[in-house]
Amino acid sequence: MTQNYKNILRPEYLSKFACIGSACEQTCCDGWGVNIDRETFIKYRACEDAWLKPLFREKVIRSETADCDENYSVMILSRNACPFLDESKLCEIQKRLGEDYLSRTCAIYPRNMNRVDDTLEISLNISCPEAARSVLLNAGKMKFVQSRFDGTEKIRFGDVPALSTTDPNQSNKPYQYFREVRELIISLLQNRSYDINDRLIILGFFCDDLERLFSRGKSSEIPILINRYSIEGNLKVFEKDLKMFPDDPGGMLKMIISLIDLRINSGIADENFHECFNEFKTCLGCAPETTEEEMRGNYYAAYLDFYKPFFASNGHILENYLVNYVFKNLFPFGPQKGAYQKMIYMVPKSIFTEYTLLVFHYVLIKSLLIGCAGFHRQNFGPERVVRLFHTFAKNVEHGLPYLMSVIDFFDRGDMKKWTFMAGMIKN
Repeated sequence: MTQNYKNILRPEYLSKFACIGSACEQTCCDGWGVNIDRETFIKYRACEDAWLKPLFREKVIRSETADCDENYSVMILSRNACPFLDESKLCEIQKRLGEDYLSRTCAIYPRNMNRVDDTLEISLNISCPEAARSVLLNAGKMKFVQSRFDGTEKIRFGDVPALSTTDPNQSNKPYQYFREVRELIISLLQNRSYDINDRLIILGFFCDDLERLFSRGKSSEIPILINRYSIEGNLKVFEKDLKMFPDDPGGMLKMIISLIDLRINSGIADENFHECFNEFKTCLGCAPETTEEEMRGNYYAAYLDFYKPFFASNGHILENYLVNYVFKNLFPFGPQKGAYQKMIYMVPKSIFTEYTLLVFHYVLIKSLLIGCAGFHRQNFGPERVVRLFHTFAKNVEHGLPYLMSVIDFFDRGDMKKWTFMAGMIKN
């Protein structure tokens, strides 16, 4: 399938990423369902390979909930693993028939694709361990490269989430300023003059101001707002506000535990996520006889003794995570069109709701990292951090029904205010 793209935009890290195959600690499909597109399903039904043919008939079936060609059929996993992997965890379909016989899902993952006007944007999902290393571990600021799309690159296309900055029918957000807004947001997140927590709080001020201007019919003033936040000296006006929110590790610990429990109880969470949560609870000393004050003390000790020293020299990991999140999710507007006709993440969300979700992801991963640091102590290092990030992404970022529950949680509690968000960030 071809698409009318003129440009490709991607982070520099993509040029260094390569699947490590059987050396990877996980398989791509472990614990997930795999959608098979209609074109691939037809190929599988026509396949005459003696070994693959009966397996295709048994393990690739039409989806009862299919709403478009992209999720036309599904692969039935065997014990949460792909039935087409050999003993070395390599794909028998690709070995026997070639790469063209991979489904679009298998051919693209862990790449993430979006369309913005005539530009194809490609990034990586960190639910893949090797992708997580590529995204997170570079100490330099994440950079982006744009090139002309000449059709020579071999990219498997399907329907991808899309955003148009010129469509007159899209009027619920100031889409015409999408590029300028996102460029500013990335520059704010990469401003290392400020602590990462403070950068996120300043971003909250901006999202609040942006939504307020738009809701009052003053979109024409958005370029002025962007320029104001772009000038380094202007950010000093926020320093008084930032001091209103001192670091308070454990201040919202009870809520954090409730939010993780909500994920555990809302559907299948893989073994690695359960293990990370258990490390977190062990660090806190969670037990019926443990008081909330004692758990907060344990949490603060883990933060002070192990988490803070590590991230004092590795703060780029958190920065890279946030910048990658912003890029791949078309933050703070989100896509206008999803990959499927019925995608739960396409539920309309305000700019500040998108910001709330970003803060939620950051706060949850930071809390789990503090628990992991306290559990592993001197053995807490980059590989444990990468493991937690890719497990978190797989179980939280890709847990779309859970994320809708989180939005509902914040809505019901009337918590979507920048003051509450700032308190969460400083937790």
